[in-house]
Amino acid sequence: MKQKYSDVELDEFKAILQKKKTAVMDQIKFWEEQLKSVAENGRDESNVLQNAQEYSSTEFTLYQLSRQKKHLNDIEIALQRIESKTFGLCVITGRLIDKKRLLAVPTTTKSLSNGKKVS
Repeated sequence: MKQKYSDVELDEFKAILQKKKTAVMDQIKFWEEQLKSVAENGRDESNVLQNAQEYSSTEFTLYQLSRQKKHLNDIEIALQRIESKTFGLCVITGRLIDKKRLLAVPTTTKSLSNGKKVS
C-alpha cells in the first residue's frame, strides 16, 4: 500500500493550491475594498433603514473576509505540508487520503475512512 504521494503528485497539488491561493487573495482584496468603500461613504444618521442595510452589508462583508482569510490560512498550511512531504496524510489515522478527495478539497487533512489510527 502506498505510504505517501510522489514528488510529481505533490507538485501537481502544489500547482492547484497556488492557483487557489491567488484566487483567494484576489477575493480578500475585493472584500477589503468593499469595507473601505463603506467606511469612506459614512452614514446618514437620519436614515434608519439605510443604516440597517449598511450594517447588514458590513456584517456580510466581514463574514466573507473572515472566511477567505481562514481559507488562505488552510492553503498556506497545505503548502507547508507539501514542503515537509506530509501532505495527503490523514491527521487522525495516519493513512494516505484518497487522491480524488484531495483533488476536490486540497486543504483537507482528514480521510473519509474509519481506519484505526497508526502509531
